[in-house]
Amino acid sequence: MVIVFFREFKSLFKNLKAMLCIAALVFASGMFLVVNNINTGYPGIQAVFSNMSLAAALAIPPVAASSISDDRRKESDALLRALPVTVCDIVIGKFLAIFAFFMIPTAVLALYPTVLSVLGAGSTAQGYIILLMFIALEVFLIALSMMISSFSRKNWKAMLVTYSILTALFLFGMMASLFGGAVEQVMRFVSPFRRFDPIVFGMFDLTSLLCYLSFAALFLLVSFEKFKDNNAYAQKAKRSGMGVSITAVVLAVATLGINVGAVILPESKTRLDISDNGIYEISESTVQFLENIDEDITVYLINPYAAEEKLHSYIRRYCEQNSKIKLKEVDTTKDTEFLTKYGMTEAPSYYSLIIESGKRWRFVDSEEFFSYYHAEMGFMAPTEYVYYGTYYEQLYSYYEQKGATKEDLSTLYDMIESLATESVYCFNAEEPITESIEYVLADKIPTVYFVTGHGEKNTASNPLDITAIAEIPSNAALLIINDPETDYTASEIAMLQKYSDRGGKLLVLTAPEAYSMGRLCGFMKGFGLSLKDGAVSADGSTTVSTTVNTSAPVFSGASLTKVDIINGSSIVTEDIDGLKYTPMLTYGVIEGEGDEAETTTETLAVAVTKNNAPKLIWITGADTFNRSSADMTDAEKTQYTYAAYCIQYSTLWLHTAFSSRLSFEQPKQYDVKLMSVSSGEGTVIGVVFICLIPLGIVGSYFCVKYVRKKRSKAVVTEE
Repeated sequence: MVIVFFREFKSLFKNLKAMLCIAALVFASGMFLVVNNINTGYPGIQAVFSNMSLAAALAIPPVAASSISDDRRKESDALLRALPVTVCDIVIGKFLAIFAFFMIPTAVLALYPTVLSVLGAGSTAQGYIILLMFIALEVFLIALSMMISSFSRKNWKAMLVTYSILTALFLFGMMASLFGGAVEQVMRFVSPFRRFDPIVFGMFDLTSLLCYLSFAALFLLVSFEKFKDNNAYAQKAKRSGMGVSITAVVLAVATLGINVGAVILPESKTRLDISDNGIYEISESTVQFLENIDEDITVYLINPYAAEEKLHSYIRRYCEQNSKIKLKEVDTTKDTEFLTKYGMTEAPSYYSLIIESGKRWRFVDSEEFFSYYHAEMGFMAPTEYVYYGTYYEQLYSYYEQKGATKEDLSTLYDMIESLATESVYCFNAEEPITESIEYVLADKIPTVYFVTGHGEKNTASNPLDITAIAEIPSNAALLIINDPETDYTASEIAMLQKYSDRGGKLLVLTAPEAYSMGRLCGFMKGFGLSLKDGAVSADGSTTVSTTVNTSAPVFSGASLTKVDIINGSSIVTEDIDGLKYTPMLTYGVIEGEGDEAETTTETLAVAVTKNNAPKLIWITGADTFNRSSADMTDAEKTQYTYAAYCIQYSTLWLHTAFSSRLSFEQPKQYDVKLMSVSSGEGTVIGVVFICLIPLGIVGSYFCVKYVRKKRSKAVVTEE
């Protein structure tokens, strides 16, 4: 085998076609490095290797597909038969020679992770792991080309068949996503190029490595069998021919079985996370939670065919943590009725989820998986990131049109630039998916109910008819009483009191007429709150502009300062142990005239805490919040928006929404940070890898040829 190896290895350096092939590979790799990394600043080497997998499929067949057929065409296999080697030595020797020859451009590729590391970016370890998978792909391509070569006597036929097979395998992989389901999996299985995808996305796929090496072994065995049959070997070799054939069949069946079995295994067991930030990792607390699930859950993955493989792989790995979790992929262009069953009229974002149990379901938009992190603004949802970027750009444009100087606009300009260049795109799908699974499995979900039965307003969402029940539901996290027209009965007040005593929270909106509702006012008296008769007015107007108490915890983070209230009543507080009162909306009323005039502050909305925990909010002037937009002027609509914010903040402060019991890590950086490469560095790298090394390889061929020619002339002269 050693004799064959050195014979074949030396002959490749004398073959112009072979030297051009490895020079082309080096040239292509250099071009990919410059285009994908140096020019764009992208530090990941994955794109280079992804493109190189196709380049290798073009460059290897011209050399490997003629390895056996060329000997047969030139009848130089007779010389091989004369050597003290076996058929196995010949096939393996040829294979190792071609493999060693193509390690020359691969060695150049091995420099790229280090080059990127020197430039200050990229993971060197990840780059070399990807290189290992690329070498396995080269082994596969060489073995396949040699097998086809063993069936042909003409080089061009062997190359044509090899390229045809590789093209078909490539198209199989490209079209796989058009079918989905089991068909897609089969098409991905037979395409060596799609098997290279996981490593590009940061997943070292053991099944792909097994596929490349096992099929390469099978191809070499077939080459051995065919090569033996086409040569007049010793009778011993002929007698052992049937045994080798049986071995080939057994190996073929075993190879297919092993690969199919490996594909069936859970992805979480066969793929290793080699991404820079471990984005595929699932926290131990979530894994334990998922393993303990004993109810069936279905996760519908909506339209997963138009986005990247990373997110698809993460969701598959997540669902594989428990056999009770069934992942089903849905193409809404084919199953047009699917979304209708869940009350959805438009297709959501790609890779969104609907998680369903026997109790309930929940929709998870894939946008929740991502966020942006900025050092000054913290984590932002994608919509928030776009909003702030647009806001600052519009603000910049506005002041620029007003004649502001560049110095005056520098702060805004710096903020716009900072948002665009320093924001980090982050990924954390674990939290929204896990919380949603907890939600669909929970026995009770904290719910906001709108009390009905006494003419309350705007109660379409989660209505609770208090006249038809004996007790407030145990899952009620917040009751909203919105402007009742009639007083509640004693038994209904008792229900409200019992609900409050067990920790329930209330948001109460009333009009001035509530002053005459003795039982409702008596209930509020239990919280130390009472109502003055009549509406607070300003110069006879029932609309007053109240001041928002921005220091109140209710309005934490709010930008409200004034809210117009219609028919608001003044609330009086009386201290009760354990309760704390915080005015929310206040209005100054001037009483008296001249020097005797005094300003008193009337409270139109108040927040009550019990033992420092939110308990109740009472907002008067319910007419403010229950108007129809059709009856408003533009100015009134603006004020209505402010009033609506007041209700929104109140609800958020009181309502304890369902949240996960688990703790999660901070979102991880999804895309790598771009590197900065100077023009000089880029030029040097381009010249070296695109020009000098490829030209050096081709030049070495002509130098060797020139030296051999000169030596042959010298020998002739001496003779």
